[in-house]
Amino acid sequence: MEFAFVSLLLMFLIYGIAAFGILLSTKNSLTHAAAEGARSALSVSDLPVATADARRIDQVKTTIAKDLAWMGSNYNASYVNAAIANCSTIDTTQCVTVTITYPWSTKPLIPPAPGMGLVTPNNLTATAVVRIS
Repeated sequence: MEFAFVSLLLMFLIYGIAAFGILLSTKNSLTHAAAEGARSALSVSDLPVATADARRIDQVKTTIAKDLAWMGSNYNASYVNAAIANCSTIDTTQCVTVTITYPWSTKPLIPPAPGMGLVTPNNLTATAVVRIS
């Protein structure tokens, strides 16, 4: 009888360790993809200036899609927000800001155990900023 209670607690503990490991791994992958996506904007030439920003954002989204391909159908391009704007109000240098927001509460990569939704985040967010010029 005691073994039944202890084994249930042990199974729940092992599941919790695995679930938080996958959650942490996903957060790390999102952070890496955001950083790689922002850096990839540097590979686009500035000429012609009129289309450079649009090409940079396309490059960012393509790089992120490649980095997060392991997520399969759980990845959606709408999770990515990339914008090019002035880095500060003081000067005119341009920065690309990449934000990835993954809806963990609606698309968890591992099925939630009862009560686990109380301690897991609704969204996983990663942001990266790179100065272009």
